[in-house]
Amino acid sequence: MGARVIFCNRFFWPDESATAQILSDVAFDLAARGQPVTVVTSQLSYSDPKRHLAAREEVAGVQILRVRTWGGGRQALLAKAAHFVTFYMAASTAAWREVRRGDVLVAKTDPPLLSIPMMLVARMRGAKFVVWIQDLYPELAGRLGVAIARGLTGRFLAMLRNKSLKAASANVVIGKRMLSILCSQGVREDQIVMIPNWTADRALLPNASGHQSLRKEWGFASSDTIVGYSGNLGRAHDVDTILHAAKELQLSGRSDIHFLFVGGGKTREYLYQRASTLGLGNIAYRPYVERSRLGESMAVADIHWLSLKPDLEGMIVPSKFYGIAASARPAIFVGSPTGEIAELLEKHGAGLTCPVGNSALLAQQIVQLADDPEFRTRLGRNGRRAIDESLNQRVSTSAWASLINRLVSQMDTRKNLWRDSA
Repeated sequence: MGARVIFCNRFFWPDESATAQILSDVAFDLAARGQPVTVVTSQLSYSDPKRHLAAREEVAGVQILRVRTWGGGRQALLAKAAHFVTFYMAASTAAWREVRRGDVLVAKTDPPLLSIPMMLVARMRGAKFVVWIQDLYPELAGRLGVAIARGLTGRFLAMLRNKSLKAASANVVIGKRMLSILCSQGVREDQIVMIPNWTADRALLPNASGHQSLRKEWGFASSDTIVGYSGNLGRAHDVDTILHAAKELQLSGRSDIHFLFVGGGKTREYLYQRASTLGLGNIAYRPYVERSRLGESMAVADIHWLSLKPDLEGMIVPSKFYGIAASARPAIFVGSPTGEIAELLEKHGAGLTCPVGNSALLAQQIVQLADDPEFRTRLGRNGRRAIDESLNQRVSTSAWASLINRLVSQMDTRKNLWRDSA
């Protein structure tokens, strides 16, 4: 058997969390190319903590090894910490048993700081080590108010994290600002590879079949303009700006403009409460839809919004833009005008940006798009063109295949040199 790639992440197929979907795409693509792939993950489902998946199975050529952990899902902080610790222990043990000299071990960032124990496994087993960074911890947790990620403890954890990044053969980041932060932490630029995230662009088609019937089913008229949000709404996202814009539009008599929230997340309850306090009657809520119907759901909205708090730029990159663009819908980004998503929208002419807190401007932008269908269509078409040309799954998974091939070739070269000298 040739060199294997062993991925480690808390969730994997058939889970539909964002990290699971992205990892599944890469793992199955590599396996289809003939690369032996193993995934070490948990038996849990993000959306259904009571569900326990099989300990071992093979799917589409990928060997899946699922470890048991304590707890799981969306828990209180202490319970989640205990869950993380048991995953670190179980996954490290499983990886130790699986990894052989010459393999490539890839650690994602769910749970946070997974690269620290996986660095030790890779080093002791003589494997190439890769860190795939989706979120930058502990800095992100510290900014979101997690006390243990601040102060002396936070600096100590960051030091350990940086040690693992500097020991890696490659660190895969998903944005330019994340790359800059790593360089400022002392990671060499030649150790960093930027591979953006993606969406299921072959399934998220413009005006996906069935979206009109779904729109009707959800109670919207064909003359309505729907401003949508799809996916997880977490503490990294600003919602007050959109809520106050909705209030302004309601007071101005724009009964044709409705807001649709599809999904869940830690900030969902806050959204409910604030909308109720503001007396908003123009917001509709729907739970997560099945992945097979995501294209229809995305196409229901005429406009999509997404957000990121400005002080979190570079620590996280909202991937919702890719799904919005694939659906050929214009995006309004609520966040830093100089942020990563704002730059993408401007570069590709795929949407507008509104600073956090400027609800009056956001209301104006929504009205502009609502009253100018041709402008909406042009922005949406530009976004889909960007997906088709460069920001798609094929380009990113091919970049992953190239990285893995390079690392495997380096290991093969070292083996040959050792044999020649023996």
